[in-house]
Formats: sequence, C-alpha cells, structure tokens
Amino acid sequence: MAIAEDMGGYYRIAMDDRDLNYGKYFKSGEKGTSQALDYTSHNTQRLDEKELTELLLKLNYVQRAINGESPEGY
Repeated sequence: MAIAEDMGGYYRIAMDDRDLNYGKYFKSGEKGTSQALDYTSHNTQRLDEKELTELLLKLNYVQRAINGESPEGY
C-alpha cells in the first residue's frame, strides 16, 4: 500500500526493485511506512450479492454467455 498508485478503479503496484541488503531498511528506513494500514478485504468497499451481480452483468464475457454466444477471444 505504501508504494501503490491509486488509478481510480484499481491500484497499480510498482515492481519491487530493492536490493537484498535488508539491514538498511530496518536501520535507516522510513518509520511511518511500517505503521501504514495494510490493504485488506476488511478495510475496503465490499460488494453484496446484488452489487456483484450488477458488476458481472456488465462484462462482455458474461453477456456473450447469457446470449448463448461463444466466449472465444476472452
């Protein structure tokens, strides 16, 4: 979460390109980083069954399946 970039509908998490010298992270790292809240299903918006159904019905893949079409290409 500390390095995640909010892209609106999703988060972009950059590659972890740190070296393996962990000592510098424990001795001279940013203290606030370890106090940040982790991103979990308990601290984000959860969808109920109706909201999830509405979201899934927007997908082309699901619409094609409902209409009896082949989902090829997805």
